[in-house]
Amino acid sequence: MPMMPYSKKPVVSYFLYALYAVVMAAIYGLFTYYGIFARGAECFALRTYIWNLVLITLVLLIDRLYLYRLKKNSEKRKAANIKSKVLHFVSFKASLYLFYMFALTISRLMLLLDVGEIEAAYSFRNYLLSIEYGLILLVAADKFIDQFLKDKKQMKDLA
Repeated sequence: MPMMPYSKKPVVSYFLYALYAVVMAAIYGLFTYYGIFARGAECFALRTYIWNLVLITLVLLIDRLYLYRLKKNSEKRKAANIKSKVLHFVSFKASLYLFYMFALTISRLMLLLDVGEIEAAYSFRNYLLSIEYGLILLVAADKFIDQFLKDKKQMKDLA
């Protein structure tokens, strides 16, 4: 049975996709830590929770708008018979899911290993505890936006 030729292109593509998702998740994490938590929200878990919800919703909406624009531009190119290479785009949503899975896992590990006693890890542990339910918020916000857009399309079709 002949072996199929090995192609490096898909492997490189997946590697770059994963690398981009990790970088975007890290940037989002740094932004939430230094932009929200370290700026006084450390003492107010409710404030961190609310800002976390706001950021999740904003990023999901930006992701939707960006994908909508990509689709619209793609349709224009097809109408004009212009061929272009497909951009390997990692949605911001994928990076958010990656970040919150990481945050939840690290938070649980820090509690299980009782790392909270180390002074350097105390602030980071509090940060993770304040956002660890972000994954639940992310799933709920994502499903809400999907349902909202589906209902809007349904109403448009009925009208």
